[in-house]
Amino acid sequence: MHIELVDKALDPNEYEEENMINMIEIALLCTQSPPNLRPIMSEVVLMLSSGGSFRRLQMTRPTVIHHHRRIHVDAKGLHQILILCITRQLGAFRVGFNQVFEASSLQIFSPSELDYLLCGRREMWEADTLVEHIKFDHGYTSKSPVVINLLEIMGEFNPEQQRAFCQFVTGAPRLPPGGLAVLNPKVTIVRKVNYEIAPPHSNNTASNAAGGVSESADDDLPSVMTCANYLKLPPYSTKTLMQI
Repeated sequence: MHIELVDKALDPNEYEEENMINMIEIALLCTQSPPNLRPIMSEVVLMLSSGGSFRRLQMTRPTVIHHHRRIHVDAKGLHQILILCITRQLGAFRVGFNQVFEASSLQIFSPSELDYLLCGRREMWEADTLVEHIKFDHGYTSKSPVVINLLEIMGEFNPEQQRAFCQFVTGAPRLPPGGLAVLNPKVTIVRKVNYEIAPPHSNNTASNAAGGVSESADDDLPSVMTCANYLKLPPYSTKTLMQI
């Protein structure tokens, strides 16, 4: 699938690829597209985000499904789909937002600055600062082999994996401005003991109280208390098992 701009009057400066991606994403949020249309539009966003060219894409208007024919994109149709069809929804959002915070006060910020203030950094942490902003307790210290493996894995995460980890531990996909350093309560990592596998007074548990590894721990899964940013991590025997 590719978009073909058949209207030569389209201004390339007005419809830059980055702007088109943003506009299509907003349209997906603000409109209720038919089920057979929404995946197509989502695929367009993914294709453009992956380095595809807007000029090589071919997009049809929603009416093509109703009339059983293809309608090429022109300046009028593009404006209708990506701007006019979401004007009412964005207007309603603006009215509601103004009741909480005067939107005109935000004009001193650039879009990238607003994104940072509202959503935080896209890359949430740097590998060499993780140990400074995470608390280790109840069987783990910053020197525990399991903790060292975890920090190495976290340092290798790409932004998408960072968001997934943050969602799992804190319940939110983003950190507040300032990152892990200002998170309250701090992310806390503790040793998880599965008493169904290792009873409280078994030799296996006693021998591993200082942070060792039990064979049965490799079959266990981590758990969390998102209200306290609390990660219960089993003492996995290897970094590879932890990643899996």
